[in-house]
Amino acid sequence: MAVLDTSAQALHGLGEHRLNKLQQEIYDIVLAHSRKGVADMTGAEIREAWEVLHASARLDKSSVSARLNALVKLGRLARRPDSRECRAWRPEGVKASTAYPVFVPCSEHAGKQL
Repeated sequence: MAVLDTSAQALHGLGEHRLNKLQQEIYDIVLAHSRKGVADMTGAEIREAWEVLHASARLDKSSVSARLNALVKLGRLARRPDSRECRAWRPEGVKASTAYPVFVPCSEHAGKQL
């Protein structure tokens, strides 16, 4: 129970503004890559792109996952039905993991300048 309390306190400490900002940043990353011809992105690929933009900051997997789930629930992103190999960086000799990537649905592109 102490772990749950600590996690809840940490989440509350981030604040709603910070979580909304992070959610928008994640959406913007997927949209920007989509405009460059990238069909979809896994959570690890998104995290890697976010960390490139925020050179001195790290982003944990659970934050990315939670924001992706919220964006999918809102219909701003959609999840592919089939998994694929993740293209994020990994140390030599480490097997690539598979994941269900997300993408920007066509309805989200409507009205936006591509």
